[in-house]
Amino acid sequence: MTGKLAVYEQAACCITGICGAKANPELLRMSSVYETLKAKGIEIEIYNLSRSPKAFAENKQVIAYLRKHGEKALPVCTLDGEIAIEGRYPSNSEIIAALGLEETALDELLPPGKLLCER
Repeated sequence: MTGKLAVYEQAACCITGICGAKANPELLRMSSVYETLKAKGIEIEIYNLSRSPKAFAENKQVIAYLRKHGEKALPVCTLDGEIAIEGRYPSNSEIIAALGLEETALDELLPPGKLLCER
């Protein structure tokens, strides 16, 4: 692995974004990426503001970003603790590059994670 990737996202009731009337395709994609990498023994951290407030508070850069821009400006992604992407989720190719994976690592994604708030 090249670096440690963490995604800090807005408060939501579930990891897939299906808790409302309309599914968020980016949350579904990120959930699939998370499940696929987890199955391969590769971890990325995904912190939701409502379920992981301590993770936000422990990263001074992320908390400063949140104070300056507000929750609506999330997600923000860090690579090795430094903010790398603001206001959007990383693309699959950005994840592959950040983690030093083979280009085909995310060609076949597993289904999104459980609809429950477990992550």
